[in-house]
Amino acid sequence: MRNVTLWCVVVLLLCTASAGAQDREYVVPAFAYHLAGVGDNLWSSEIFITNPSGQDASVRVGEFLPGRLTIPVPCGPPSGVPREVPPLTTIVWTAADIARELGCATEAVGGLTFVADREVAISSRMVNEIGGPPVEEGFLPGFGLEYPAFAAEASSGAGDRLLLPALVWHPEACDAPGFETAIGVVNLEQSAITVQLSFSGGAGPSQVFIDGELTQSPFEFTVRGRGWKQISFSPPEGEDPGCKPAEVVDLILAPSGEALAYATVVDRSTQDGRIVRSGDVTDSIGPAGR
Repeated sequence: MRNVTLWCVVVLLLCTASAGAQDREYVVPAFAYHLAGVGDNLWSSEIFITNPSGQDASVRVGEFLPGRLTIPVPCGPPSGVPREVPPLTTIVWTAADIARELGCATEAVGGLTFVADREVAISSRMVNEIGGPPVEEGFLPGFGLEYPAFAAEASSGAGDRLLLPALVWHPEACDAPGFETAIGVVNLEQSAITVQLSFSGGAGPSQVFIDGELTQSPFEFTVRGRGWKQISFSPPEGEDPGCKPAEVVDLILAPSGEALAYATVVDRSTQDGRIVRSGDVTDSIGPAGR
C-alpha cells in the first residue's frame, strides 16, 4: 500500500510540474530572407535569442505570418526541432537556417513567431547584403536594423488604440523628402482586420499618401488573417514651395482585432534607420469608437 501511495504522489507531482510549465510566444514583427529592395538592396534577417534565467531554455520556430513566402522546391515541412539556449547565454539563428525551417524558402518577408518554454529575449537584425552574393551560413555582414520581438500576450485587441510616437516626415522638402516612414502591422487573428490611422491630438492633414496613393481621411488599410503588412506613409505636398525642415508626427492606430504594430523611420541622407514600437494608450485616451 505504501508503494502505491508513493507512486500516486510522484505522478501527482509530475502532473503539477507539467501543468505549471507554460509556453511563451514571441513575435518578430518583420523578418526577411533574400528580399530584394530598391536598386541592389537585398535584405535578410538573423535572430538573437538570450536566456536570462538560470535554467536551460528550449526555443523553436513557430509560425510564419506572410507577407510573402516563395518556395520553388519544398524541402519538407518545418522540423519544429527546438534549440536549447543555456543559462545566461545568447544563440544566433541564422537567416539561412530559418529559411530551411520555413521549407527552403528562396524569398520571404513577414512576421515570424517563436515559442519558448520560459521567458527569453528575442531580437532580429535585418541586414542589407548589398555589394556581395547572398550569405548562406554565418553572420550577415552589412548595415542592419534591429527589430525587437514582442511578447504575443502584449498584443492589442479590437477597440484598443496604439501610439506610434516620434515618426518623421517631410511635407515641404527642397528636393526629395529627407526622411521616409513605413508602418507595419502583424495580425494575430485568423480573419482579416482593418487598421485605422489618425494623428495624435486630432491635428494633421485630411489626406496622405499610403503606398504612393493619395488617400482621404479616415485612413485605413487591411491586413489578412495571421498575416503581415507594411505600408509607406507620407504627407501630401506642402502648400508652401519653400524649403522647410522635416517634422515630427505621432500616430494613433486602431486595429479591429488582435495585432502588433511598429514603424521604421529612415534618414535618406545617411541611410540611418530606427525602429519604433507601438504602445497601448487605450487607458489614456479611451477605446476606439468613443
